Amino acid sequence: MIYILPLIVTSIILALTIYIERRTFFLGIIFIAWILSAYITFISYSRIFLVRLFLIPLAIISILLIFAYTIHLASFIMSFFTSAYKLMKEERNRLEHRSIFIFGLITLSWFFLFPFISNQIESPLFEGLNNFTGFIIVYFFILLFIFSVTTILNHFQPPFKDYDYIIVLGCRVNGKKVSPLLASRLDKAISLFHKYNKPEKSLKIIVSGGKGEGNSVSEASAMASYLKEKGIPEELIILEENAVNTFENFEYAMDLINHDFKGASYKEANILTVTNNFHLLRSLLLARKIGLKTDGAGARTKLHYWLRATIKELMAIIYQQKIYHIIFIFIIIIILILFF
Repeated sequence: MIYILPLIVTSIILALTIYIERRTFFLGIIFIAWILSAYITFISYSRIFLVRLFLIPLAIISILLIFAYTIHLASFIMSFFTSAYKLMKEERNRLEHRSIFIFGLITLSWFFLFPFISNQIESPLFEGLNNFTGFIIVYFFILLFIFSVTTILNHFQPPFKDYDYIIVLGCRVNGKKVSPLLASRLDKAISLFHKYNKPEKSLKIIVSGGKGEGNSVSEASAMASYLKEKGIPEELIILEENAVNTFENFEYAMDLINHDFKGASYKEANILTVTNNFHLLRSLLLARKIGLKTDGAGARTKLHYWLRATIKELMAIIYQQKIYHIIFIFIIIIILILFF
């Protein structure tokens, strides 16, 4: 019975987290804990044939998670210089993009340069710096793994749920045409529209995005034209043409839903947000922060862009939550100093 208890506890917590609020890193942590507790339970009773059958899907899930994490890790180590350079060049040299470059440089130094220096110099100060740097690097890659797991779990919509609105977050357009990245979001929204739209309950699509520098039309206008070309009725498309970032995407969409929805407010509407897979979790965390209840759906992205954009997204989340991470790291360091 003692082997089953961790599985029961983690299963209950996981179910409650998914039901109450799954837009949190805690979901990824408890899911990993659930996988580990399931392994402990099933291995403890592995002599039973039915238990062995349950081990097969667990093994598959674990292999997929490890494979996805390995791809993220390898992509970061191999391509962080070019990724950071492109992001800084294309997106105005933002702080999180410089952080990718700096952290990547530190990571490579710790792997290849620090061992060489430690063999030449015996210094408690350098040893402490080496240990601290190693801790920060390991901490980051643990967050990367949790980020990946949480993102995957937030891609799935609850079964037997209908939606009133789909919010499609805008991004760069080329003149009057949507970019390939934006087209992937719209194609995902169209697929979901056909899945959830019903004759007795029409599903509306909110396309959100203002007019960028050098563009002849707003992102929302280009998105609406694309949807109409693909057969989406014009009366079911709502344009939001003022937002210039994700925060405003949600803020202005909430105002439109309040005006359009037959219920009391946006809080009573079932909403589904569509963006690219790498951007999904940060978008949902922001929606949660401003009080918008929404599920998420991620559109596919080309592999080379997805790899570097994922690192960017995690860096942005860490920066937004920097106070919590600084406090946690400080507490861990104090514990290590006091007890080890």
